[in-house]
Amino acid sequence: MRKVVPLAVVSTCLLFLWGCDARSVSVDTDPSKTTYSRDSRTNLCFATMGRAEAGSLSDIAKSFSVTNVPCSPEVLALVPEDQRPK
Repeated sequence: MRKVVPLAVVSTCLLFLWGCDARSVSVDTDPSKTTYSRDSRTNLCFATMGRAEAGSLSDIAKSFSVTNVPCSPEVLALVPEDQRPK
């Protein structure tokens, strides 16, 4: 029984690592595709972007990123008109 538990742990770890995909993924980070928004309830500004594709059509991974950014005049100029402070 003492040998079975470590063997099960090692087997589980190997299966987990085998399932990990170490292929490289190219991420489209074109700044012109970044959009900006402002939450009028919290007065915070956010940048959104993202889409990543792997090598083949059967292997497409998509991502969507949202991050808080300062509400600088440059960012507010890119925020849609209806979300700008009045």
